[in-house]
Amino acid sequence: MDLIVRTSSNSKSIVLDCFCGSGTTLKSAQINGRNWIGIDQSEHAIKATIEKLEGVQNDLFVDKPEYEFIEI
Repeated sequence: MDLIVRTSSNSKSIVLDCFCGSGTTLKSAQINGRNWIGIDQSEHAIKATIEKLEGVQNDLFVDKPEYEFIEI
């Protein structure tokens, strides 16, 4: 997924995943310096996505994700 995100988007562009599932695309976007929007209807998918994003380590090249969870 990292290769797809890097080759199909530019740095600081927005990656939209309308069915984010476990959040793999969003994590790849975060690691590769992209902004992202993730959408999913399933509570289980949202919980899995949040856990995956919390696992991103803050280091010299990757910022810890800051996001706003909006429930509709």
